[in-house]
Amino acid sequence: MKDFNCPSCGGLIQQKYGFISSIVCQYCGQTSYIEGLRLEKVGTPFFIADYGSCLLVGESMQINNDKYEVLGRVRFEYKDGFWDEWELVDTVTNTIVTFLEDENELILYKDKISIETPLKNLEIASYVSIQHYEIYIIEYDKIKVIAAQGQLSSRLKLGDTITFLNGIVDCGPGSIRIPPNIKPYLLKGQPVNVTEMKFPKR
Repeated sequence: MKDFNCPSCGGLIQQKYGFISSIVCQYCGQTSYIEGLRLEKVGTPFFIADYGSCLLVGESMQINNDKYEVLGRVRFEYKDGFWDEWELVDTVTNTIVTFLEDENELILYKDKISIETPLKNLEIASYVSIQHYEIYIIEYDKIKVIAAQGQLSSRLKLGDTITFLNGIVDCGPGSIRIPPNIKPYLLKGQPVNVTEMKFPKR
């Protein structure tokens, strides 16, 4: 872990894990990339609006028997509104998982598979082969990054647009993501019921 000073307000920020590559200052809302021993600010300060999520940055939580720490979140805008994707770190394996929160829909994406071959014939109501997975596409659209909070392993910035294809893979939810400047990837997950979530320190 490293200590930094926010390049916008000077506030002290501690990098929690070595894989963290971007930090949103808790004091002023400035997003910065970690560049070696310094922070490089990106864009202008912006605080995410809280709409009553049950997750809090920095808090410990459990989903069934798995224990996580909440690192941060990215808010995506799409044609019907917005959703939040939280980055959680498994406190046993130190691996990152993605937790999607979209009104009453909760999905835990544990698997992130890099897509190495070109994607072809992408359309709704069709199958796409990715490595040894077959995903049936039911939604195809774009999302835009409109806010972020906490510490993140990714380097998405406000205004970035991502193509997404949601569907079904291995009888559960799957999502193909095609972001700018990095390889596309497949998220493979499972629905979560709020009754499966616990917050030990509450």
